[in-house]
Amino acid sequence: MLNPSHRLITLLLATAAAGVATAQSLSQVTVYPTAVEGGRRAVLSVVLDSPAPRGGITVELASSDTSVATVPASVTIPHRHFEAEVTVHTTSVATATPVTLTATLGATDMDATLTVGPLELAGVAVDPSTIPGGKTATGFVELDGPAPSGGWVVALSSDNAAAQVPATVTVEAGRSMARFSIPTSEVTAEQDATITATDPNGIQQNAGLAVVPLMISRFDVVPDTVPGGKNAQGLIAINEPAPSGGIVVTLASSDPSTTVPASVTIAEGSNHARFQITTTAVTTDPSGNQLTADLTVEPVKLVLLAIQPNFVRGGHSTQAMVFLDGPAPEGGYVITLSSANSVATVPASVTVAAGERTATFTITTTPVTHRTTVTITATDPNQVAATAKLIVH
Repeated sequence: MLNPSHRLITLLLATAAAGVATAQSLSQVTVYPTAVEGGRRAVLSVVLDSPAPRGGITVELASSDTSVATVPASVTIPHRHFEAEVTVHTTSVATATPVTLTATLGATDMDATLTVGPLELAGVAVDPSTIPGGKTATGFVELDGPAPSGGWVVALSSDNAAAQVPATVTVEAGRSMARFSIPTSEVTAEQDATITATDPNGIQQNAGLAVVPLMISRFDVVPDTVPGGKNAQGLIAINEPAPSGGIVVTLASSDPSTTVPASVTIAEGSNHARFQITTTAVTTDPSGNQLTADLTVEPVKLVLLAIQPNFVRGGHSTQAMVFLDGPAPEGGYVITLSSANSVATVPASVTVAAGERTATFTITTTPVTHRTTVTITATDPNQVAATAKLIVH
């Protein structure tokens, strides 16, 4: 049998424990985010004003509209914890619907409001955004959440007959994106089409598509500078692989010294072709060259004058040679010669024969009383000069 003092202590402890239980209350109830599209989830947080007692504490939960948002019947906050969270499940709605979520502990309760909105069209895209007529592009519609049971139908339209779209595209249940084909028609000039997607709630999104004709996208000449008589190569490319049977591209040159084939064929399935560019030797710079890819046909020019040997006794002769950077044109190429000192005499000119690159001439000298250095100069028709030194002793 307990003595009176023990009974008093037991009574005080029981009273204190009861006071703690009675004093426990809610501090805060929140939902995050506060607005979601139907079908998405939110999180409800329940917070106490002090740690939960031994064994935890259970908080009752409720939703004001279980057809739109649901929560568990209750949540237990563990011993010594302040907070617990639960998932809020939502369903698709036609219009924005506020739902009150209530947490109850004892005789007190607290509310949080979650607004469940309708699913919306987030965007529409087209890939590629520029396409040759006759090819098919791909369109995409994207929702801001998963489609509800039965899918979600999005209406489609195009403002240009050069790009056709289906009347609708359906985003399957649980998915947020769907694709559709956009066949195009062949065009002779660029056509710009606006593709419009409209969701069941009237939300619209647009994307642009440029339909272009099959056209030349690149024209190069390699190398772009050649000596007359040398050949170059042309490369022509189109913006899409050639259709069945290939495609013929007409070629022309604005200068008679440069010739190209009348046409070149880009084979079926390929997007480029190469062709030969033939040049002839010229003695003056061509003018009025209007090639889309510039090709400069340079005249043959003098590049070197050599004397061998370049050290001779006065009264003896030596040989010299002129060099061109390409074959001489028809009729030959005349190089003017001069000497800076009468000790060494050169012809007035030397001619490089047609198709040749070099020509030789003789330098005669007179006796001298001391070593003399003479400069010999060769000059071509375009005033390109080359010099060499001859030592007469």
